[in-house]
Amino acid sequence: MKAAYEHVEFGGNCSVRVYHRRLPRIPFEWHHHPEYELTLTMNSHGKRYIGDSVATYGSDDLVLVPPDLPHTWASNRSIEPSLPQVAIVIWFDGEWDTDNPFNPWTAQDGEQLEGYLRGLDPKIILNRGRMLLIAAT
Repeated sequence: MKAAYEHVEFGGNCSVRVYHRRLPRIPFEWHHHPEYELTLTMNSHGKRYIGDSVATYGSDDLVLVPPDLPHTWASNRSIEPSLPQVAIVIWFDGEWDTDNPFNPWTAQDGEQLEGYLRGLDPKIILNRGRMLLIAAT
């Protein structure tokens, strides 16, 4: 199946966008985009599709998807049925170019983000290659 292109609008001089989704279910929406995507999924249990990887996920699932890698989540049930499923999505371009006056990211910011993510779960997998997958259970 071909992944749909998703345009992420940052607006103005922003280099990060945050999207807080509260849904009765998480639909299968196979897509890709040129930005990094950090997604925290809560009160949800289902399947996570990233590239050619398919895995079951549960509540408090944290994943960092690299640019242009097709991905989606799919869930028809909440862990706590009376509450919505939640996905907090953060998109960022990953360009640590300090010469760009519209991009405040630096290499030090990238190192701090990596340190923060490792602090969430010391067993976290960070691969500086093509696939960056983090799963906190």
